[in-house]
Amino acid sequence: MANITVGEMMEILEEANPNDILVLAKDPDGNGFLPLKGVQKQLFFFVHGFNSTSIGYSNKMRTDDHDIVEANNATPCLVLWPGSVI
Repeated sequence: MANITVGEMMEILEEANPNDILVLAKDPDGNGFLPLKGVQKQLFFFVHGFNSTSIGYSNKMRTDDHDIVEANNATPCLVLWPGSVI
């Protein structure tokens, strides 16, 4: 499955019932679900290697020797934060 953009999500949500809650799967296999509790904007998604990612507030990142460099692999993103079931 490809990554979903904000524009694609907006199209999906246009057809949804506005009273429905948003629920996030805990993992790709559906081993649990949590309601969406928050959204954080103006972030960047960094891919550092296989199964190694992080989120930052700018498109610059610290290297292992703590230099701050422009990250060519930084992608603007929104982060959806799950809550608890209680």
